[in-house]
Amino acid sequence: MLEKLKKAANAYYNGQPIMSDEEYDRLYEAARQRYPDDPFFRNVGAPPQSLFAKIEHEIPMGSLNKVKDEEELRRWWAKIPQSEERKKVLIHWKFDGCSVDLRYVRGKLVQAVSRGDGRIGEDITANVLKSKHIPKQLTRPFTGHVRGEAILYKKDFETYFAGMSNPRNAGNGVLRNKHGEGCEHLRVLAFDTLLDGTLVKNEHTKQKLLIALGFEADQGEVATSVDEILLVHQARAKLRDDLPYEVDGLVLRVNDVEAQESMGERDGRPKGQMAFKFEAHGAVTTLQAIELTVGHTGAIIPTGKVEPVEIGGVTVTSVLLNNFDQIKEQRLKPGRKILLERAGDVIPRCLGLAEEHYRCTVCGKEGVLSAFAEHEHRDQLQRVTDSFPEPTACPVCGGKTARDGAAVICTNPDCEGKEIRKLRRWIKSLDIKHIGPAVERAIYDDLQVRSPVDLYRKLLITDFSDLQVGAGRLGTARMELIQKEIEAKRRLTVPEFLGSLGIRFLGKRSVVLLGQKAGLTTLRDWLNLTEEQALQMGEEMGPSIRKDLQSLQPEIDELLSFVKIKEEQAQVQEDNPPSTDSGTLAGRSFCFTGKIERCDAQGNRFTRRMMQDLVREHGGVVYDKVKAGLDYLVQADPNSQSSKTKKAKQQGTTILAEEDFFKMLA
Repeated sequence: MLEKLKKAANAYYNGQPIMSDEEYDRLYEAARQRYPDDPFFRNVGAPPQSLFAKIEHEIPMGSLNKVKDEEELRRWWAKIPQSEERKKVLIHWKFDGCSVDLRYVRGKLVQAVSRGDGRIGEDITANVLKSKHIPKQLTRPFTGHVRGEAILYKKDFETYFAGMSNPRNAGNGVLRNKHGEGCEHLRVLAFDTLLDGTLVKNEHTKQKLLIALGFEADQGEVATSVDEILLVHQARAKLRDDLPYEVDGLVLRVNDVEAQESMGERDGRPKGQMAFKFEAHGAVTTLQAIELTVGHTGAIIPTGKVEPVEIGGVTVTSVLLNNFDQIKEQRLKPGRKILLERAGDVIPRCLGLAEEHYRCTVCGKEGVLSAFAEHEHRDQLQRVTDSFPEPTACPVCGGKTARDGAAVICTNPDCEGKEIRKLRRWIKSLDIKHIGPAVERAIYDDLQVRSPVDLYRKLLITDFSDLQVGAGRLGTARMELIQKEIEAKRRLTVPEFLGSLGIRFLGKRSVVLLGQKAGLTTLRDWLNLTEEQALQMGEEMGPSIRKDLQSLQPEIDELLSFVKIKEEQAQVQEDNPPSTDSGTLAGRSFCFTGKIERCDAQGNRFTRRMMQDLVREHGGVVYDKVKAGLDYLVQADPNSQSSKTKKAKQQGTTILAEEDFFKMLA
């Protein structure tokens, strides 16, 4: 248990969490009760792992203990000493980012250090100086330290880092990028200041000073009773989703600094400060099945099918499972009770088993402990350690699988699942009309159209009017419409061509943005992408794109015998989110109904066509109507009782508000 906790702490503080905050908190408390004297509980964070220079903090950067409920809050309140100001507590947002210490001399930023393990951090000055949003020169000749959370605003995350899991992880990775890639988008939300030789008497004054110095900070609210704290907690919980940045609760600080410090600390955590987290929208349900699909890159995607359960007003039937490492770590298997969360992610995620599961070694029965209350072999129980097995054969073609990092991929280059999704990517990305799922299946099975090349090579010169589609034949009129559409897609821009190939991280808009970053303007530039240029796109993203371009070179050459490239780069507005082929919506289907209320950055209302394009650019599938297999029905009013909505609910389709749909793109 303790080793598992240490591994999780190390992963979290180095920007690669392997479990949710809730799982970590539960494991932390359980381990602390069992091993209270272990040195781990006297440390904060984890030793930094990087090439950055190690810096010892002049004043240690402690973490915070938590109060989970009203009872714990009242116990903490009772320990606050009476001061001249009586009992007062400052309440402000608990920013969800990476803690940093900024040192200023006469108003100039001279050093930035990450928290690390609380005693030793990393010198991240060079990266912080690249930020456009962190003050390098203050409005006053301030000398001292400013502490805050390095974060990415939600809009910046959506625009520049949509391929990553969430803003916190993205910000953590950016901050520790040895090339400083993406650091220009970082911000620091300040929460504390330590002035050289000067004592600020109360916390509220500190927040006002931070704002006066030019920092983004939450001035906070001062409460004089537990009831007031609870009211603020309740009110702010309703506001968190509307903030431009991520928060995961509130920080409570005894306002009088002298009274706060007199309370001392425990294991490096000040007793005069507490974290008061928000509850996530969650529920317990039964994992009924784990379905496997194959993406166009060959990755095998696990999706959990669960017993329908309502979370935050939405009926959930499916849950996102990141990879098979998560399945093994959380011991997931059909039939087990699991805990789901639907917070800022919108797509529900699995936090793990709701309760420990056990198996009788005599009869093989499995279940939670309460299920064995009357069992005759109750003394022969063992905690389950097995999980749904990682596939050794592709679920579509039966070919061998292999590991590619965290992903399990099908190694068969001719896999039907991979081929048909890659074909679909080309059709949907270029908006080739009149080829719906039924026609797509028919041309794949009967005409052996297995790739974008086959669309041009076979369909433009073949009479396929007798093709069986469903219960009838395609017909000459529709065949000619399809041929006309394909012919119209023989002159493509560089973004259209590259962004439709199904290369990971490379959608049409990201071709433009990454091309601008690496100085690429023509197709030849892209096909001759150097290692140095690739690194300018990002340490993971660039080399991955370069590798895929090289492996696709024969297919690209063949495509270019049918397609002509218009060597021009379209311009993309700074505020438009780039599309990446990171699978944000991969393997999921969407249908839209009703009027769309959302407007773009220029104030123009989104059309249904624009919404459908967003789905396609993020790897999803668009349905024109509610039918079997539809994952999400998106509408302005999720409580609508239209016939389409009723049909969707009856078949287990998740109903999404349009705002929730946009959050899914993050």
